[in-house]
Amino acid sequence: MKSGPTWEWTASKETAALLLAEDSLSIPQIAKQLHLSEKTIDRWKQHPDFKSRIEANVAAFRTRFLEYGLARKENRIAALTDLFRRQQLILQERGASLEMQSVPGGKSGLMCVTWRQLGQGEEAQLIPEYAADTGLSREIRGTLDQVSVELGQKSEKHELEVKKTYDAGRLGELTDDELGTLIELSRKLVSSGGAGSGAPPAS
Repeated sequence: MKSGPTWEWTASKETAALLLAEDSLSIPQIAKQLHLSEKTIDRWKQHPDFKSRIEANVAAFRTRFLEYGLARKENRIAALTDLFRRQQLILQERGASLEMQSVPGGKSGLMCVTWRQLGQGEEAQLIPEYAADTGLSREIRGTLDQVSVELGQKSEKHELEVKKTYDAGRLGELTDDELGTLIELSRKLVSSGGAGSGAPPAS
C-alpha cells in the first residue's frame, strides 16, 4: 500500500498549532492570518503529528496557567488586594464629594443616597435619603475574609472587631470617628497579612 507524504513541520504549521491550542480564533480567522485556505488547516488537523502538537500546546498552556495564573496563591492575593483598593477608592471618592460633606458619616464614604419622590405632578419633589451602604460593606468584609483565608493568618481579634464594626444594624449609628476607625481597621487587616513575610508560598 502506498504511504502518504512525509509530514514536515513549517513555520505556518507551528503557528497554526499554537493558535488552535489557544482557542481564541476561529479557523477562518487563523486561515486569513496565515494566508492559507480553511481546507488546508482542516487537512492538517487530521494528521496525527499535528493533533499531537496541538495537545502538547494545550498542556503547556495549562501548566503555564497553573504556574502563573490564579492557581497560585500570591496571584489570588494580588487580585484580592487590587479589588480591596478599588473598593477603598469608591469610599474615598464618595466621601470627598460635596454632597456628602454635610451628611452625618458622609465623609467616611460609607453612606449612600437614594431619591424618593413626594407628591405628584407639578408638586412632585425628589427628597434625598441617606443610609449606610451595607452592600458595599459586605463586599469589603468578604474581600478581607478571603484575604485572611488565603494567608492562613486570620486574626480572631481583628475578625471580631471587623464583624462588630461592620454590623449592618449599627452602621447608621456610627460617628465619624467610628467610621474612620472602620476604614483604618480594614487597611491594617490587609497589610498585616503580608508584612515582613515576603511573597506567600504557592498553593
